[in-house]
Amino acid sequence: MMRVTHSLAILGIATEVAGNWVEPSFPPQPSSVFHIQNVNTTVNDHTAQLSAHADAISNNADGVSANAADISSVSSVASSNAAAISSNAASISSNTAAISSNDAAISSNAASISSNAAAISSHEATISSNTAGISSNAAGISSNEAAISSNAAGISSNAAAISSNEGAIASNTASISDHADSISSLTDAVATATGEGVPGTKNNPAPSCRYILQMGGEAHNGHYWIDHGGAETPYQAFCDMKRGGLELVYKIEHGISGDPYSLWTGGGTNADTTTHNAVYQTGDHFVSDKLESFWDSAGTNLNAVHAGVFNGNRRVAFFSFTAANTDYESWFAADYLVDSSYSDVLTETKNYFSIAGDTTWKREWFINGNYGGCSVDAGWLVLDSNEADTCSWEENYGSVDILYNPTQTIQAIDTYAHADTFGVFVDYDVVYDSCQDALRKTDYRARDGNYWIDHADTTSNQLVYCDMEHGGYELVFKVVHGGRVSPRWDSDSADTQNPDASALWSGSTYDFPIVVGRNVDIHDESNSYGNGEHYASPFRYGAFATSDITVDDIEVRVITNEKTLKFAQFSGFAQDDEDAWFAAAYLGANSWSDLTPSSTFNYFSIAGHSEINRNWFINSYYGGCNVDSGWLCVVGRETGCDWEERESGTPDVMYACSASEYDVCSAGVDSGDGCTTITAADNYCFADLLAVFYKWST
Repeated sequence: MMRVTHSLAILGIATEVAGNWVEPSFPPQPSSVFHIQNVNTTVNDHTAQLSAHADAISNNADGVSANAADISSVSSVASSNAAAISSNAASISSNTAAISSNDAAISSNAASISSNAAAISSHEATISSNTAGISSNAAGISSNEAAISSNAAGISSNAAAISSNEGAIASNTASISDHADSISSLTDAVATATGEGVPGTKNNPAPSCRYILQMGGEAHNGHYWIDHGGAETPYQAFCDMKRGGLELVYKIEHGISGDPYSLWTGGGTNADTTTHNAVYQTGDHFVSDKLESFWDSAGTNLNAVHAGVFNGNRRVAFFSFTAANTDYESWFAADYLVDSSYSDVLTETKNYFSIAGDTTWKREWFINGNYGGCSVDAGWLVLDSNEADTCSWEENYGSVDILYNPTQTIQAIDTYAHADTFGVFVDYDVVYDSCQDALRKTDYRARDGNYWIDHADTTSNQLVYCDMEHGGYELVFKVVHGGRVSPRWDSDSADTQNPDASALWSGSTYDFPIVVGRNVDIHDESNSYGNGEHYASPFRYGAFATSDITVDDIEVRVITNEKTLKFAQFSGFAQDDEDAWFAAAYLGANSWSDLTPSSTFNYFSIAGHSEINRNWFINSYYGGCNVDSGWLCVVGRETGCDWEERESGTPDVMYACSASEYDVCSAGVDSGDGCTTITAADNYCFADLLAVFYKWST
């Protein structure tokens, strides 16, 4: 800059150096003054531009230095990444953290690259106007490109490490899955070897569907592994768990070609797969290849057979049969029918009741009341495969028509409805001497529920409810609040359907069919069947009629929502009277602290005050409706004292409770605190049912 200034001075041009003017060495010509001033102005402008260029070049140098620092930082990150990748090889958990760190580094590098690209763009614009800085900037660019290349290599290396880690994770996941399968297999093996665990799996098959429930297994319908006495090897069966553990052996599907009778007698159909072994529509029929073995094999305890009509998974009609003294064709007959969804089918006259049915017209699985011409043919069920379509109700419904009566009593067939499927289920299981016998033989693993019992060979096989939690008590009787006796196997008269609670207990008039299990439990059934139904086992008096059995302990329970609210135990009674045991003399442990054999009673018996239908009556004294006091009563009338009229419907199961408990009890829910002393009857609470349990021995 000084050299330029001095040269101008020599030329006679006034120049400013460090703020001072330098005069030329000879005087300028007057004509040159304005020219010189213009030159000075131009020089000053050029000087300012050169200064700005110098600053830009300096800034570029700083940028290059910053880029170098960035490159150094990137190199450091790459080095750190390499260390992280090496560390990743030690463990999958550490790899995951390293991958995350590498991702962050890659993101940082990308940001740096973006910043460098912007700087390069700015440098190139400056280089175009500053040729002096091109060389320096080119060097910076070259350096940046090298850094970018290095970063790209680092990114590629990190991606390879990530891919490797993902492969290791996938491998470990597969290994974990293999170990889980091994553990499951070992668990099944242990269950098979020790006899523990819930049965019904491939490695731990069950002897029956019902047995799975008894051992605390699944309660949903589906396929389970079964190995009963008539099977050569374990197989998968469709179990109806909602109805106690029944096995499907036959299904006919509407609209599929085939002859239902021939399919029943002709051997297995689709028996080697579970595809069609289900009660709902699957596109084909199903017949078990073990069908005859249920009747023929000594190892099978076939007790009952159930035929049902289904729409989807919903059963819309059913017929239940005892299997005793039958074969695989004869069981479907009026003589063996014990229960049905139809209230009159047990008592009405029938002209057809067999699997073969009317062979002339191929009306099979035919339960019919009468013929009188197509428009008045009437009954309950028919599976029709008649191609001639003799009657209008046989036309245009597919190869097999499943026609059923949609009402509760006999109806003309031309009013029948069409169903999706028709299925037959068998109910077979181990038969035990008693509930206590079942408990012992299952190593005390059996749960509360239904079991087949023969009462030490003193009765036919009977489906009973066993209370296993308390040591193997057998339910022999229950009277349900507002309930009745089912008209399905008794007279249609109102007196027969609604006996008082004493008459229900006494004699054989109300014996419940021994193979029917739908309300042999501690539920009131009202939610399932519309009206609660009582239960009276023939064993309630049969136990006292044989010298081979001793009834050791009887327990009366007041139950709501399956919860026992009150109880009273009885023992030490004579073995020759099924009524006399319910007396103060035999009273033991109970829920009321002041109820003892020495308490004051005006009634303590099953009959109770029979003239006004106060049965199962434990009462202390009368003194007028508002002060009648005691502990227990089953009321069979709707008019009388106010405390007998608080709820509609009879019988009423009522028990002593505190006044504070009354409001919740009367709503059907017990508060749980209860009372433990005598209570005025007008403060009694209502329960779902009264149940009687026996514990007996041989």
